[in-house]
Amino acid sequence: MLPEFYQNHLKSQLSLAEYIFLKIFINLLQSIKKVNLEKLANALPLPIKFESRRKRIQRFLSLPKLTIEDLW
Repeated sequence: MLPEFYQNHLKSQLSLAEYIFLKIFINLLQSIKKVNLEKLANALPLPIKFESRRKRIQRFLSLPKLTIEDLW
C-alpha cells in the first residue's frame, strides 16, 4: 500500500473513518483497470446500496482536506 511515513502523515491529517476509507479506496483503484465512479461504487465493499456507495465516494473525493497542498 503506502510507506509507513505516508501512512503516519495521512493518519494525522484525516479522521480515522476517512483514513480507513482512503485505504480501501486505494486498493480499489489498484484492482480496477478502467476507473469510473460507477465501477468503483460497485466494487466498494460496504454493506450499503449502490447509490449510497457512489455518493460516499463523491463526498470523500470532494473533501477539502484531500488537496495536495493540505496533505503534503
